[in-house]
Amino acid sequence: MCDFKNTVSDPIALDPRKRVRYETGLVLGVQEFLQDQFHLRERDRLHQRSLHGYGTVVGLEIGQRAADGGGPEVVVGAGLAIDPRGETICVPATQCARLDEWLSGQRDEIDEHFASPPGALSLYVVLCHRECATDPVPVLGDPCRDTADNTRPSRIADDFELSLRFEPPEQPEEDAARAFGELLRSFEIASGPGPALDQEAVEDQVRSLVDGSPPVVQGPASPPFGGRLEPSEAPHLLAAAYRVWITEIRPLLAAGRAGCELSEERCVLLARLDFDIAEGPAGDLVVDGEVLIDESDRPLLLATRIFQELLPTAAGETIAGVENHADLNGLGLDDHPQYLLVDAVTRALIADLDGGGRRIVALADGSASGDAVTFDQAIKVGDGAGGDLGGTYPNPSVGALQGRPVAPAAPAVGQVLTWDGTRWEPDALPAAGPVLSDDLTRVVALSWRHGAFSNLDLIHNGQPAFGVALAFGGEGIDDSRSPVQSATLTAQTVFLQVHLPLDGSPFPVCMRIPATVIPSRVVGVDGNDLITETRTVNGNLAPAVVALVDSETAEFLRLSGATVEVVLRGDFILDRQDRAINGEHITGVLPTGDRSAAGDRLGLQGGTFESWLRLPRRGEIVVGGLDLNRADESELVTLPRIGPRLAERIVAERERRDGFDRLDDLATIPGITPAIIAGLRQLPN
Repeated sequence: MCDFKNTVSDPIALDPRKRVRYETGLVLGVQEFLQDQFHLRERDRLHQRSLHGYGTVVGLEIGQRAADGGGPEVVVGAGLAIDPRGETICVPATQCARLDEWLSGQRDEIDEHFASPPGALSLYVVLCHRECATDPVPVLGDPCRDTADNTRPSRIADDFELSLRFEPPEQPEEDAARAFGELLRSFEIASGPGPALDQEAVEDQVRSLVDGSPPVVQGPASPPFGGRLEPSEAPHLLAAAYRVWITEIRPLLAAGRAGCELSEERCVLLARLDFDIAEGPAGDLVVDGEVLIDESDRPLLLATRIFQELLPTAAGETIAGVENHADLNGLGLDDHPQYLLVDAVTRALIADLDGGGRRIVALADGSASGDAVTFDQAIKVGDGAGGDLGGTYPNPSVGALQGRPVAPAAPAVGQVLTWDGTRWEPDALPAAGPVLSDDLTRVVALSWRHGAFSNLDLIHNGQPAFGVALAFGGEGIDDSRSPVQSATLTAQTVFLQVHLPLDGSPFPVCMRIPATVIPSRVVGVDGNDLITETRTVNGNLAPAVVALVDSETAEFLRLSGATVEVVLRGDFILDRQDRAINGEHITGVLPTGDRSAAGDRLGLQGGTFESWLRLPRRGEIVVGGLDLNRADESELVTLPRIGPRLAERIVAERERRDGFDRLDDLATIPGITPAIIAGLRQLPN
């Protein structure tokens, strides 16, 4: 037993803002060396994090291959990355992971996350920095230290950790930086008609990128965003945008640390893996089919050396052209022979650029677009016109269009040229009709009934979700002759707006709902509900789109009894022929209840499609216009296949449960069959 211990002063907390002040007679201990090292490392990480950012710097290529013995193997190449704390992560050699083995080891966690093995699974490849204590050496002992405790690690090695996760690491600054770049690219510096943006408008657009605490990155607002900047004002306005980004937005993203303290996130996203899983012969989980690698959300950090190549070199070898000649000055002694010398007295190029009667001679015949032409090649006064033109220049006449003759008769007011099979004749304007072709892509199905009640329930990728889905096609849901381009399906072209009732006011509050827009396809129909999954065809085509909201947003909307308006910008969404799809300004009955059968060919190419749905307040289950949580027995018997006895049982079960949560709760009542519930679900509201 030892009753005495060495006397050691309390350690001083390490502070990244402090470094040791060396002084003669200063006693140096472990704490002083740790403080000096901590200060230098923090300054290095602060530099990386604040001035450069984070992400993949070199290598770390993601691929896949067949593992020995079967099954896919994910491969991560050697490389270098910077994490959100500014820490350097080096992966010195290629790493690999066998997905089937990983799934078998994670069976309990998969069951916990998904209740039962899902058909589709998404995993995230994540790279993290870690430190390892190495190189143990003997250290001085004390009377109380055990002999097994006489060594200590003498080095700390920088190391890495590659892992597969169910959730990606948080990267709000990366998302915000991308949104800020998108906004900057949307500014057009040009003179022109119409109002230009002022400083207040520019600053407000930057502020709209991030909202709330903790900050939520929203991205640029729906079209129109960006706008025109007057060239004379552009430097000042862009400087204002940079100032708001630096002084207001980045502090929000730093979550109160103002860039002076470390981020809590230590990992970098490399890729998302999407694949299906199934039960293997031995009851274990295995990958079923292809593994898709998605690196679209991966942060990348470009070396600053590359930006030097994008700028004019100091030696002037790649100086960009001067667009404003007023910026040219100091050329008085520049007399290179390839320049047109100007003398204020004898060679002044003013007014009509008079060159003193001189001509450009020895010019070769033009042979390519943009070449100047000689006198012989130029069209001159008196030259005869050809092709569809007759007569001579400068006043030729039109005798044909595309080689087909035009009748000489003069048109009357309001007439247009029409083709009669032989020639173009003036005729009255044809009667107006639908501006669309038979194969034009249009909305053919919805996951809700226009103007009716809905809970925003979806089955997406085999899992329950909240949101809405729109299917596109020609003659039906499965028609894929002319699907839309998935790149044009975004939160700017398909979005949700909510109208909230405001007590005491005749006008509701209208606001945008944050929604994730996912190009998808329809794989089935459950009653009136479309069953969807994420999939692209040939890289950029998809016959449907899903706008998902999170469960908290859906719960808030139900509590509020909101009305949700679904807006689709048909003029911005293109089919595979680069044509605007058939949007609509009116509503009718689609196969799910939104376009009339008689008017199924009506609509406009482009335009805006609008539909809306009502959300029952929490506690409301609306079926056939009745609320199952409030209707009495006399009202319930008006529903199909609900007689007096079933109505009595419904009321009794409702009182016992203190209200139903969903329509499927009726399945616990004797006599209520799945067929009855399916029939109730089909009723219009």
